[in-house]
Amino acid sequence: MNKKFFLILLLPLLNFGQALSGTYLVGPGESFPFNRLTNAIARINADGVNGPVVFLLKSNNYSGFETFPITINSFAGSSATNTLTIKPNVGNSATISGEVENGALIQLNGADNIIIDGSNNGTTSNNLTISNKFNSNNSFSTRAGIHLYNTASTNKFSNLTIELNILGIGIGTISAGFIAGGATLGVAGNNPNNEISNITFTDVKQGVFINGTIPASNSNWTVNNCTIGSSNDSNKPFLGIYLNNVNTFTITGNSLNGIRRPGS
Repeated sequence: MNKKFFLILLLPLLNFGQALSGTYLVGPGESFPFNRLTNAIARINADGVNGPVVFLLKSNNYSGFETFPITINSFAGSSATNTLTIKPNVGNSATISGEVENGALIQLNGADNIIIDGSNNGTTSNNLTISNKFNSNNSFSTRAGIHLYNTASTNKFSNLTIELNILGIGIGTISAGFIAGGATLGVAGNNPNNEISNITFTDVKQGVFINGTIPASNSNWTVNNCTIGSSNDSNKPFLGIYLNNVNTFTITGNSLNGIRRPGS
């Protein structure tokens, strides 16, 4: 067969450069770019979507073969209908784990219409853990589990465990399970219309930290049915839920148990 003719036939099969639509298994054993979550996100950042997309996590562990932070940018075709959903495959429990200093394990850089749902069966079961276990002797190094910035809006996060490593963290240092603001952790920025529900925050100094600049541009936040706190003094958070410059919000059904005043 003529090599040029063979290449022409092969290109449509690869769907090179085409926008994504549909459901894709993601993990070891799948064809590139769906062999890694990092690669799958890079593909959607580059090519966008022309329909709803679901990434089903088929592996138990997304760690050493991933490149962190995993950053979802604003991509072409995103809409209230054309969402990107990341969730465990049916019956699977998964952990996304790595070490990121001065950033988060998963970052939404102006990304909209993203759904990260930890349930593997369509209920409120918690089958996905996001774990930023960065460990440093620097008590002022910052870290987070999920970080929203550059006006990331209309996103939903549910049925997750978010855990950090707060060993040696200094008073007032950002070590947040979920943070929304500017591109630098702790700096203010507006990210409206986002929802957080049924998340367990473990080993964090701040559970949910939302820091805006203009209340009307940082409105419509929902934080429901989350669990924040610890019975172990060394693991108790400084803050449960913090909102600054948020115009309208709904906070209901959250459990805060074991919050420790800094210095106590």
